[in-house]
Amino acid sequence: MCSFSSNIDFNFFKSVIFYKYLIVINNMTIILVDPTSFERNEYKIMIPYSFLCLYPVLKEAGFDVKILNNFNENDLIRILKDSDIEFVGITANTSKFLNSALKISQIAKEFKLPVFWGGSHATMLPEQTLENPYIDGVVVGEGEKTIVELAKNMSSNSLKNVKGIMFKKNSKIVKCPHQKLIKNLNSLPLPAWDLVEDFPRSLLFDNKKYSFIETSRGCPFNCSFCFRQFGTLWRYKSVDRIIKEIDSLLSMGISCMEFMDDNLLLSKKRIMDLCKRIIKEKKNIQWTARGIRVDLISEELLRIMKKAGCIKIALGAESGSQRILNMLNKNVSINKILKAFGLCHKLDIMTTAFFMLDLPTETKKDIDLTMRLANKIQPTFCVFTYYRAYPKTELYKKAIQHNFKEPKTIEEWSKYDSSTIFGFSDVNPIILRGITILNKYKTHIKFLSGKKSKNEILKIMLTKTYTEFLKYFIHKDLDGL
Repeated sequence: MCSFSSNIDFNFFKSVIFYKYLIVINNMTIILVDPTSFERNEYKIMIPYSFLCLYPVLKEAGFDVKILNNFNENDLIRILKDSDIEFVGITANTSKFLNSALKISQIAKEFKLPVFWGGSHATMLPEQTLENPYIDGVVVGEGEKTIVELAKNMSSNSLKNVKGIMFKKNSKIVKCPHQKLIKNLNSLPLPAWDLVEDFPRSLLFDNKKYSFIETSRGCPFNCSFCFRQFGTLWRYKSVDRIIKEIDSLLSMGISCMEFMDDNLLLSKKRIMDLCKRIIKEKKNIQWTARGIRVDLISEELLRIMKKAGCIKIALGAESGSQRILNMLNKNVSINKILKAFGLCHKLDIMTTAFFMLDLPTETKKDIDLTMRLANKIQPTFCVFTYYRAYPKTELYKKAIQHNFKEPKTIEEWSKYDSSTIFGFSDVNPIILRGITILNKYKTHIKFLSGKKSKNEILKIMLTKTYTEFLKYFIHKDLDGL
């Protein structure tokens, strides 16, 4: 997350930019900067969950921390100009917001501040990230332990002792030792939810406020398309710890939650025990869960989850073609997908089905099978994404073989987002986009029919569908429409 260029005087400059995070040490301020909320005045973006986790570990270590969220260029300049900053930190994910991260970094360098990036993009491509002149260092992988070590070593100019970072010195990249994963997640302080001024709302929860909650990290599965920032070792919080987090949110008036784990159900016993505690202690909560594998659910498990307040789960179906599922290393069958969604229908639990299209070697027949499966399982919501080729994944090699032009700079990667169709499949991109939009909004209309008037639904669907086509044809950010 940190790196310094050779012209930086460490004894004079005691600040660094940490892309999504800005931190201050030794009577100096550490500022966490959120690039996804930069210059987006039409939105109010919630503080990233990762910030809520980094903030308390830095505070416990004795550092002053400030989060810069929902801001513009003038706000940034004022903070950098008026604050005694140890360093600036930024978390970068592979998306269009890389451009915002670069602009923030460039402004910070104008104040001669060291700049550090963290997040999935910096973890995937640390060397390439450090080729950019505005970035001095990167944090690779999990951030809590590393960012504290970084803060403690910044002023002493002993970055080589910081595990989990790479940085530039005399125009050369220095690779520090690997940072071990945090095995005991119970040892982490509670997320700083008190920093959130306004929690988001969702129609799923009848427009009530909700928060994200994380109970585990890591994924032991080996899907060929997935980059695992938190590693392959699955680590989890105890039931007591999760109940403590739920109670913390309830004390703030938040009774609706989304479990954001990659693998919430990996331990059936743990989730069963958690649900029993929620029921026994009469926690009046509603919750949803993302990242659920179809081969990890059972009727027994779903029944107790529903009794404990679960109203929706998101399942990765990915494809209706068994050939494609095998290529993705999902290790699931079409029958398991049908059974999983069938159980959810039986128990009246809402579902989101995730499908991936535009995959290498994908044919029109494969896409037809996917659309047939989407119609057959009848999810509450259907989300179609287009394959994104991530480095250091098995499927990436196949993408290269199918004429994927590998981006060589951050600027090139910034053009690479969820609306990009690269044309790996043999279906015309315009037709493919039309098919996915129509199937996606068919489920949305059905859900909204009980929440909105017919005129409101028509306006939403026409606006969003038109916007998606515009984003494809003219490549502009029209999310605010």
